[in-house]
Amino acid sequence: MRPSFRSMTRTSRRRPQGGIEELPSGSLRVYAYSNIDPLSGKKHYLRELIPAGTPNAEKEAEKALRRLLSQIDERRHPTTNATLDQLLDRYLETLDVAETTRMMYAKYCTKHVRPFVGRLEASSVDVEALDSVDAELRRCRIHCDRSRGLVDHRTPRPHQCDSRCRPHRCNSLSSTTIRHIHFVLRGAFEKGVRWRCTWICPTPFSRSAARSRSTGRSGSRKDTKTHQQRRVALDPETVTALTEHLERCTARCEALGVPLTRDAFVLQNSSQPASMCGPSRVGSGMVGEGGDHAPGLRGVGGGG
Repeated sequence: MRPSFRSMTRTSRRRPQGGIEELPSGSLRVYAYSNIDPLSGKKHYLRELIPAGTPNAEKEAEKALRRLLSQIDERRHPTTNATLDQLLDRYLETLDVAETTRMMYAKYCTKHVRPFVGRLEASSVDVEALDSVDAELRRCRIHCDRSRGLVDHRTPRPHQCDSRCRPHRCNSLSSTTIRHIHFVLRGAFEKGVRWRCTWICPTPFSRSAARSRSTGRSGSRKDTKTHQQRRVALDPETVTALTEHLERCTARCEALGVPLTRDAFVLQNSSQPASMCGPSRVGSGMVGEGGDHAPGLRGVGGGG
């Protein structure tokens, strides 16, 4: 690399704040000192490249240098080289949602965002890059490489393939999952502007993911959106299923010589009333008991 042949200073007492370097390829690299990166502790520079062969390359480089210095003066520039991975990590740490929701968002980012744009600097991720990610989300939920011979296995565990393991077909992620990913990306970039990791928010997505302010361990019920008492409406078929379930549980307790208490849950892991099954197991539990109306049981807390 050839030495810098031009630099600009603000005053004679300060060291050069920017300059122009000629690269071996003939291109001109414009740089301007910004600040100390708060994450790495190193000097942070804004840079712009003027390709070789550009008409009036030196004048264009001087314009670019003045533009970069103007951005620094007006504080319209990122103050760090943080990657999108780092921005997402910090955003998820400060996001005010339930722990189960935070884990869900982190899983979506790990599977569907970080492999594609996570290593890029947050300030360099633009609308075009995010549109490419969005197109990939709608193309294939496992992000296959379109090679032949892929199989959609019936389970991720070791198993013997049978008729349930079928040739792979690309399917889009659900609209709900895509909205959640949009919500996380938009929130991260909006925070990034405030934290000066980037100076624009390139996400054209709408804020549509629901938020919950409750916290708790996995398996706990979230608070309602209006923070009001949860009321569950049961249709006659669900009432019939619950009545049959209560009769079975009563008969089993009598056979074991254990009383069925009034504070027992509809589905629980043991005879202890406090061991409630997680919400995700309610449907499978009622199907296992022969019921066909498990969706109507969502949010049912206890039996009686």
